[in-house]
Amino acid sequence: MTRCFIRRAHIDEAAAIAELIRASITELCVADHGGDQAKIDRWLENKTEDEVHSWLKRDELFIFVMDGDQGLRAAGCHDTRGVVLMNYIAPGQRLKGLSSLMLAHLEASMLENGLAEARLVSTATARQFYENRGWQAYGELMSCMGVAGQPMRKQL
Repeated sequence: MTRCFIRRAHIDEAAAIAELIRASITELCVADHGGDQAKIDRWLENKTEDEVHSWLKRDELFIFVMDGDQGLRAAGCHDTRGVVLMNYIAPGQRLKGLSSLMLAHLEASMLENGLAEARLVSTATARQFYENRGWQAYGELMSCMGVAGQPMRKQL
């Protein structure tokens, strides 16, 4: 594996982060959108450079990126309430353990910020990933950006 590290995202990385998120959703989340362009478009609706730029300005969001020799490899975010809002990997970086590293970083950051429980809404694509890392499903499936999501939580 090439060298990589996780750090807080910089405001001037909005375009690169948006591009990574959009590619990840389009290419890796087929189990959720099934290639349905209307579902993809709905999911990508707020994944623009301008929107990510606005997220990077918000004090209640902790946005991290994983840097590597060839640019951004992953992006993750949690808020001050302990909700993981994103954990996306660049399509070419899949199955290298990077999503696990980002999730561990997000969990550690939430702990450092005094949070005892973390929550998220998982896609079908990622549900097993989270379950394998100690997250538990609760409640009913819900609609999230036009696809079904499973609420999950974990004691930190």
